[in-house]
Amino acid sequence: MKTTDILNKIRLQYNQLTKSQKKLADYSLNNPHKVLELSISDLAEICEVSDATVFRFCCDIGLQGYQDFKRTLADNLDSTQTIAPASSASKPASTEGRLEHMLQKNVSALYETKKLINLSQIDIAIDWMSSAEKVLFLGVGASYSTAVECYNHFARILPSAAIALDTHMQIVAASTLSSKDTAIVISYSGSSRESVEMAKAAKMRGARIICITHFLKSPLTLYADLVLLCSTNELEVESHSITSEIAQLFIIDVLFQEFYRKNKNQCKEIQRITSENLLPHVY
Repeated sequence: MKTTDILNKIRLQYNQLTKSQKKLADYSLNNPHKVLELSISDLAEICEVSDATVFRFCCDIGLQGYQDFKRTLADNLDSTQTIAPASSASKPASTEGRLEHMLQKNVSALYETKKLINLSQIDIAIDWMSSAEKVLFLGVGASYSTAVECYNHFARILPSAAIALDTHMQIVAASTLSSKDTAIVISYSGSSRESVEMAKAAKMRGARIICITHFLKSPLTLYADLVLLCSTNELEVESHSITSEIAQLFIIDVLFQEFYRKNKNQCKEIQRITSENLLPHVY
């Protein structure tokens, strides 16, 4: 993780922080410039935690202490960024202001997700999808709609794409995979019990597991062979919004475009066949 990604790193590790550390994370994410002006005791007092908690927080996010945190944060803020992350600290009162805030929030999620994309991991994911006898898309709740959208994308160019209708049938489908198959599990939090059970069932059958999620470590990532991270400014799972879906869909679109590019002739032929069969259904 580059120093310029320290704020994003805090977001990715947010679910692993203690209650007191989350106070420090919230304040740092919402007031990064103010933190640079504070001593360790000042920050501790503002967040109502001890100096030792501040030090442990810095160490837990991979730094050597508070001064290293401030130096890294300063590098982060001084870095040239085409888009500044949208702060969720204060929401405008006017409708126009709220619309602008929502726009910046969504654009920020895309920008931060783009920084997290590892192209070598994308290549591996595409290789697994290309060679799999079945590519099963899985997700529950809001992530199920994202999984359906993912299936709708790939069904037009990938005959092995598959999805089940409900949570129970998804678990059944995951339980019938083999070592020749790939499961793509989508979960923002990575801690949904059903999503974890699906991944566990697929893993026990020897299938390769790709998960699209937000947090670096979660119950879901324990079963994943490949983790594709999406970023949003949503810190708590309960605050899930369409922003997280937009970030997930961005990763899916990257997978789709790269899959198409690497399998262009095959994809074009499948598209031709599907288009011919759909033609009678279009006015």
